[in-house]
This record gives sequence, structure tokens and C-alpha cells, in this order.
Amino acid sequence: MELDITDEEPKVAGVIERVDPFYLPIFQYKDVISDEQSEALKLFCEAQEYSSTSLRLDEKEDNLTTSVSDDKNVLLRIPDMKEYFEALIQDISFQIMKQNSQGFDIKSSWCTKTTDGQSSLMHMHKNYYMSAILYLQEDNQLIVENPWWDMQHYLFPLYKISPYTCNSTMIVTPKNSLLIMPAWMKHQIPKYDKSDVRYSIVMNLHPINEYGIDTSQITVK
Repeated sequence: MELDITDEEPKVAGVIERVDPFYLPIFQYKDVISDEQSEALKLFCEAQEYSSTSLRLDEKEDNLTTSVSDDKNVLLRIPDMKEYFEALIQDISFQIMKQNSQGFDIKSSWCTKTTDGQSSLMHMHKNYYMSAILYLQEDNQLIVENPWWDMQHYLFPLYKISPYTCNSTMIVTPKNSLLIMPAWMKHQIPKYDKSDVRYSIVMNLHPINEYGIDTSQITVK
């Protein structure tokens, strides 16, 4: 019996396409505010009192952590802006996610302040449906953790990182944009390396009025 041995690699004909049956509800709503509004909100952030988000007792390490405003409902001071962002989230929920939602309420909101060398710890925003970050300057980066990472049971040596194999990735969002994501998604501000102070406004949202179906239906005011 003769064997046909060749050095050629077997060729596979056809077209391969990636299938995305499920989407993560992460959105960038660009140009939601003007440069004038952004500058006014930046001045608003500068006027706040801040505390570190670090739980460390070491003051040196504490200074390396992003700080947040002591006021955790800053948008209550700007009610028209609060209503505007609530309407944006409702628009996304109804028109893009195809949900018969009846509105959303920003239940908490605060300013963040990040200086050169500072970063935040990996965290999530429990007790809420969606979270959003309003960026008032350029050079905005956020690390998000792959929520499916722990479901993978095999690891291979990689010659290049790709969205299929990374346990986290970086989202870059332009100035005057709103980054929206599930409140359960773990995220982190990477080490900031600019000389200017970076400000942003973070908000947590909860659905209101009637939502749910059958035995899970609930009414929230």
C-alpha cells in the first residue's frame, strides 16, 4: 500500500463569519452635551468637596486613588440635566433594547476627580440597573472586565491578545460623551498620566413605575 505524503497544508474552502447572538448593553452616546455645557459642568465639579475611594489606611497609597465628591446626589442640583439623562436612558431602553420600560430615575450621582498617577480599584455598582459616566475632557479611558471570563475552562498560549481571549479591555470615550453599561459590569480607571486634573460625572439609574412580568411585576416610584 502506497501513502501519498505531501508538505502542503490542507486548504479549507468557504467563508467564516463571527456570530453574535447576544449583545452586552454597553453604549457610547456621543455629543450629548456641548462644549459650553461641558465647561460649566467642569467648573461645577471643581467646586465640590472630595474624599478618596481607597479603603487603605496608608496616606501615601490613599493619594494614589481617584477621589469622589462627598455629595452623592450632585445632579439634584441640576434638575434639568438630571431629567435629560434619564430621558436618554429611556430612549436607549425603548428604541434600542426594545423594552417596554416606563422611565428611569438617577438615584445617585457624583463627581470623580483624578490627578496624575491616580487610578481606581476594580469595582461595580451594586443595587442598580445601569450606570453611566459623563466625560467632560479628552483622554478618557476605562478598563472593563470580561463578564464571561470565568466561564472559560481552557487557556492556551497566545501569540496576540484578541477580544476572544482577553479577561479585560480598554474603552476609550471622547469628550462630551456618555458611556452607559450594566451596573454589574466590573470596571476600573487606569493610572492617569496627564498633568491636568480629570473630572467626570457618574450616575446610577433604576427603572421606575411598572416593570417586570407576571409574578415578577413590581411598581417603583
